[in-house]
Amino acid sequence: MKVQKYRGVNALALVRIIVGLLILNHGLMLFNTEKMQEFMTFLEKLYVPFPLMMAYVSKGTEFLGGVLLICGLFTRWVSAPLVINMLVALRAHTWQITGEGEHAFLFLLLFMVFLLVGGGKFSLDHLLFAKEQRIYRY
Repeated sequence: MKVQKYRGVNALALVRIIVGLLILNHGLMLFNTEKMQEFMTFLEKLYVPFPLMMAYVSKGTEFLGGVLLICGLFTRWVSAPLVINMLVALRAHTWQITGEGEHAFLFLLLFMVFLLVGGGKFSLDHLLFAKEQRIYRY
């Protein structure tokens, strides 16, 4: 019975860590000036204001968001800007949830789950702030 009690908690932690690693990988573009210039050009074609700054904001959000998701620290707080980032990415793909916009849509769904549920029991959020929240009833 105890194994079943923690199965959902383990799954949430595993998904959170994997998604954190994946979005961190996208954010690593931040350290490649050539790729950042390509991303800026892409944003210019979409008429995004201040394309260079927005490129760095987007990739910085992905990088920092990935690190925090992996640790499970401030999971809900970091999920909100990641949701916005994925909405913009989905808009860039003309709201197609298949094809090129599929990854953005899946990331959007996962970040919305983390925004609503939090980091779970196996996270720094739970370790540091669980006394205040008391929402985990696993």
